[in-house]
Amino acid sequence: MPTVRAITYELLRTWGLTTVFGNPGSNELPFLDGFPADFRYVLGLHEGAVLATADGYAQATGRPALVNLHSAAGLGNAMGNLANAHASRTPLVVTAGQQARAMIGLGSVLAEPAMTRVPEPHVKWACEPARAEDVPRALSEAFHLATLAPAGPVFVSLPMDDWGAEVAAHEVARLAGRRVRSVGAAGPEVVAELAGRLTRAVSPALVVGPEVDDERAYDRVVELAGRLGLPVWVAPTPPRCPFPTRHPLFRGVLPPSIAGVAERLSGHDLVLVLGAPVFRYHAYRPGPWLAEGTELVAVGADPYAAARAAFGDALVGDVAAVTGQLLDALAPAPGRLPAGGAPAAGEHTGTDDARTADGTGPADGVKPGDGVKPGDGVRPGDGVRPGDGTGPGDGVGPEDGTGPRDGADAETGTGTGSRTGSGAIPGAGAGAATVTGTDPRTATGTHPTTPTGTAPRTTTGTHPTTPTGTAPRTTTGTHPTTGTGAGSGPAGGVDPVGAVAPFTADQVFALMARTLPAGVRLVNESTSNTTQFWQHLRLDRPRGLFFPAAGGLGFGLPAAAGVALADPSRPVVAVLGDGAVQYGVAGLWTAVRENLPVTFLVLRNGTYGALRGFVDQLGVANAPGLDLPGLDAVRTAQGYGLPARRITDGAELAAELAAVAPGRGPRLLELPLVHETRPLG
Repeated sequence: MPTVRAITYELLRTWGLTTVFGNPGSNELPFLDGFPADFRYVLGLHEGAVLATADGYAQATGRPALVNLHSAAGLGNAMGNLANAHASRTPLVVTAGQQARAMIGLGSVLAEPAMTRVPEPHVKWACEPARAEDVPRALSEAFHLATLAPAGPVFVSLPMDDWGAEVAAHEVARLAGRRVRSVGAAGPEVVAELAGRLTRAVSPALVVGPEVDDERAYDRVVELAGRLGLPVWVAPTPPRCPFPTRHPLFRGVLPPSIAGVAERLSGHDLVLVLGAPVFRYHAYRPGPWLAEGTELVAVGADPYAAARAAFGDALVGDVAAVTGQLLDALAPAPGRLPAGGAPAAGEHTGTDDARTADGTGPADGVKPGDGVKPGDGVRPGDGVRPGDGTGPGDGVGPEDGTGPRDGADAETGTGTGSRTGSGAIPGAGAGAATVTGTDPRTATGTHPTTPTGTAPRTTTGTHPTTPTGTAPRTTTGTHPTTGTGAGSGPAGGVDPVGAVAPFTADQVFALMARTLPAGVRLVNESTSNTTQFWQHLRLDRPRGLFFPAAGGLGFGLPAAAGVALADPSRPVVAVLGDGAVQYGVAGLWTAVRENLPVTFLVLRNGTYGALRGFVDQLGVANAPGLDLPGLDAVRTAQGYGLPARRITDGAELAAELAAVAPGRGPRLLELPLVHETRPLG
């Protein structure tokens, strides 16, 4: 009779799980005995890095990944990144070796009688098979549960003496041929009701989340937005980029606060949310859930998120399927289309979206036609935030959330190169940055033409100066308030190639925009400057950006290795804070060992910058533990055998970024950075 080990490897082949991410111990050696030649073992030096590498791999491929950890202690080491995987709904089959069955109840070393409780609550399901013969069926259940909507990590505890046990062939004969699928389309009456609400709405809007960032849903959602002329926001604290950031309908990322979301969506009578929970707030700024007269309906795969929401209606279903049904049911709404129509994902019009002199255009700097190839990863323009500073990310990053469309970060357009700000939080949620020497702003950080700091709105939600609701365009591709084209720099028109350290985040991201080749994937774990990151971000296809969904550090560095493993033909650039590097530093060794095309950009500001942003907001004084003196990412990387250097001027950085390519091995670049603080929400 076949053994548990032999059957398990056959099942893993059937499921496509031939890459094992692990860090082995004695409990796991019986599973690895006679490791098949057609399998790949990706070794990580710490279980947290192992979990994050597998997470990046699974998110980038869209397929589940197999993780093999060492006992309860190793599983505990992985818990921080397991929380991120759970929040990302990443399909992971996580296993850990258990002691021999006769030893489990004796308090033996490496035994844990309550092993299945260790990963809770960050797994969908946890199991330790009742007998050795149940291991193949338990793994089958785990695989299918991990992939069923809503996807997510599952856990199986595997006693070390089970692998050599024999199994009757009839018990496992039908496991390999099983197919288990979600069927998530809506009934015709539900589709008709939702289509009717969208048709009757005067000023509907669309909010999209991570479930849209896949090959089935992405293009359908872009088509739906274009057909109905819907302005599109990304839901708060996004771990992925689910909509083309240069599309003329893109409005940016919603702030991660109750009041911020309500303010941003005011003026819309119906908000359709696709593929996002409603909502993942971060900063507590209370207020009404939505403005008076605004209704909301959400479509998503997670019944728990649907039930948990405090407002709005919800449909639990497959976002791609329901969006396709809506496209079949809905005719275009010409009155809401932007001038010239909405281009498809990645299409460029050859002109800049311009704004009125006060910077109130709802496209807020969206530039679909700047002449740079799609897929470059970040905005290829100037690095300045046109007009009022509301770049296409609308000033909102997963860790910042300050919304220029509610008055945050308004620019004067004077080109003086000075930036000031109190760091306080005006009632409208303005979020002035505090920094020296870059990006001209008003002293208060509010919108220069209104007393409240908010850009003026019309009652219909359209652009106040044009009948179609779109910002007027120039014919030359230049910005109407600066007179510059796509080549101006982030600091008062200075070309970022001429910048010297310490850099601003805008300068770094502008240089990325100019020089990174098409198709580069991005991982971001520099949480103190996600606002600037989103403002320069340029993506037009799914699975191009990955961010720690639960907010826990330690994901970014090893996840970048996993993303590169998923498709080495698409190099990866990981933007990391100097503090974040320390949580996942063991991932450097894996990147070197696998010779992965990853460039690690370490932004060194010497502090936990995101926490600094909370200090004034929370009224905290003299908090210890916020500064990080003496860190040297270059020497650390070199200790792992990784080529590394410190970059001190823009020309050096541009040359390094231009060299990013498939087949080029990993390297680390440390960039001294100006520290900025921004309030959240």
